[in-house]
Amino acid sequence: STGGLAFLAPWQLGKSDDLEARNARLVESVEAEPAPLDEVVRGPQDYAEREWRLVTLDGRWEPDSEALLRLRSVDGELVYHVLTVFDPVDGPDLLVNRGYVQVGENNAVPDYPAAPAGEVGITARVRVAEPGQADPVELDGRPAVRVVDPAVIGDTLGHDLRPAGYLQLTGDQPGSLTPAPIPGIENGPYLSYGLQWLAFGVLA
Repeated sequence: STGGLAFLAPWQLGKSDDLEARNARLVESVEAEPAPLDEVVRGPQDYAEREWRLVTLDGRWEPDSEALLRLRSVDGELVYHVLTVFDPVDGPDLLVNRGYVQVGENNAVPDYPAAPAGEVGITARVRVAEPGQADPVELDGRPAVRVVDPAVIGDTLGHDLRPAGYLQLTGDQPGSLTPAPIPGIENGPYLSYGLQWLAFGVLA
């Protein structure tokens, strides 16, 4: 019926508006100059509001407190992201995605460099915690999770981590592996679907 099709279109077009807002925020965040973490993130909601912003932070890596993010791919290749606890000079510990390594044969975890010892300054992007089941399984002596939930990972590693978000390390930093990619900025299919639904409605 025409009514049903016309009813779907506003939802699709609404999704397009959301995507445009997300894209605008992404462009703004990705292009902004790095600023100290405490200036960018003043409360838990800022991890979502300012996702992808570059921040700077001084502190120490905790190389023995590390988890793997599994079942992810980059350019069609299966990878493990390496999640390491970072102890800032000021404030509570944070989880940091140091980057990724390719999954070995039979899901083996390849050797990769440990985070360096001593005090370092890092530049990283703000990320919001991921929803979903984060129950860890053991993989090569480390906990491995399907989503980045710092509260669950912190419990597993024995660290009280900031629960609302984490950081994603850029390249050429002390401790960085191959940097995790930034999402593409695209229009998505929603706008064209919305217009198609309107056209079907007219035809019907």
